[in-house]
Amino acid sequence: TLGRFLDWVALAVVGLWATGMGLFASTPLELVPASWWVMVALAVVMTGVFCLLKLRHLPALKRAREAGDLKAAGGILARMHRLVVTNLVLGLIAIAQIKLY
Repeated sequence: TLGRFLDWVALAVVGLWATGMGLFASTPLELVPASWWVMVALAVVMTGVFCLLKLRHLPALKRAREAGDLKAAGGILARMHRLVVTNLVLGLIAIAQIKLY
């Protein structure tokens, strides 16, 4: 289900933050490349988008589905889709900017 999938994504997000912070902890701040700071900024935004999906839109989708309001559920899914595409684009930007630096 979508909920279980997002649970796994949450675990991946925690893992990505943990490894990223581990990398930062092992590098003196004056040696941290600018691209890492850009990656952190993008990660903050992407994490926020994910939290919005999981904590706001998924429960709203479940409520709409349980109420049998398929029109509302469809609207929520459309908003979720836009957020997923936004995160995909941000992820691609994060990868591209690492390649450019």
